Amino acid sequence: MQSKKLIVILPIILVSLLANGVNAQVKQNRLRNTLTGADSCLGIIEDGKNNRLTMTKCANVAGQRWSMTASEKNPQAYQLQTPFTGMDKCLNIINDGENNKVTMAKCDSLPGQFWSVTPSKTLPSNSGYFFVTNALTGASNCLNVLNDGRNNKLTMAKCDNISGQSWRITSTP
Repeated sequence: MQSKKLIVILPIILVSLLANGVNAQVKQNRLRNTLTGADSCLGIIEDGKNNRLTMTKCANVAGQRWSMTASEKNPQAYQLQTPFTGMDKCLNIINDGENNKVTMAKCDSLPGQFWSVTPSKTLPSNSGYFFVTNALTGASNCLNVLNDGRNNKLTMAKCDNISGQSWRITSTP
């Protein structure tokens, strides 16, 4: 009798979990940059705080797999999260007057957490490279990799035809 009850209850639990999105598949992407090359991906620095970003050698790690959740108000704007920091942390611009520091922060409806992608002006429009801009800083400022020799620091900078601002977004396997 116990096993019959279990057989009836398990499908109900599974349907309930799926309806609430617990097991829903989320498309994940890698973000690569022209300056740093195809072997370098946007990732999270694993330092206990897990809120700083870097460009690092691509690997099959949760901090380099980005989910892009479309805004309900603007389907062209996305919040970016990784499974490493959890779906409650989003890629964010610190609203400090300079508005050029990139971090991970608790997801909210703040403009600094909504990102848009537009075809890069650096390469042909069909190349698959994009500018990544933010609602807080506007369409004239792009996510940028500093060309400082180490080429791993991220900032927001005036959009220009430079390789540190050309991003390729590819699906993870």
